[in-house]
Amino acid sequence: MLSPSFARVAIRVLIAESHSDTLLRCAEAVQADVRLSLAAAVSTGAAAIAMMDECVPDVVVVDLQLQDVPAIEVIRHAAWHFPQADIVLLTQFGNDEQVLQCIEAGATAYLFKDSAAECLAESIHLWSEGSAPISPGLARRVLGRFRLRLGTGTGSAWAFPLRESTYPLTACEAGILRWIARGMSLEQISALASSPQPGVLAHVKKIYRKLAAYARGESLVDVSEPDIQIVALGSACDRQSLSMPSP
Repeated sequence: MLSPSFARVAIRVLIAESHSDTLLRCAEAVQADVRLSLAAAVSTGAAAIAMMDECVPDVVVVDLQLQDVPAIEVIRHAAWHFPQADIVLLTQFGNDEQVLQCIEAGATAYLFKDSAAECLAESIHLWSEGSAPISPGLARRVLGRFRLRLGTGTGSAWAFPLRESTYPLTACEAGILRWIARGMSLEQISALASSPQPGVLAHVKKIYRKLAAYARGESLVDVSEPDIQIVALGSACDRQSLSMPSP
């Protein structure tokens, strides 16, 4: 029998999904994983806000198309009251701009609805280890958003020089975004950065948190954690960024 100090605490998951079938399948996926605990499964934003204040979730899954309260408001509430929680957006393919707005509000990950139930449990464990998903289109939008906020251009990812105006992104973070925006796979990026894929995706989550803090006009000191566990990735990216081919 494991002592209390070695016992694994289940990850508490709250799901807010307006479609009953998707809600049921996602709830069942969480309940089928012994390392997860279903804190609540609700169909409205109002119920999600009320329940999260009671159950203190580790993960909040939010449907982009909630009927009563905009998903972005639920995300803002979760991000404000539970800053350490993973906040996950359930969305449809092609909603990059709305996904980006939700990331600015505090979302740290997203899943496509058509595969949410099948991927949810495994994805939660990856997110709890520091990973976050990103697509080439979203990477371009994130780069463009930082550039617009800096007032240095039109928001085009291709007009974002790695060695100029990368604040608040590190050279490594900007490099990863540029590689993803160009359609490179995680395997390719990991090889260039001499780092395993989880290290690359950990940088993506840090980028999301920086974007949310930047959108709120907050200091970025607290969200820019040292790269102690991924120093090799950071130094490798700095080296590779100087020799990246032009897009």
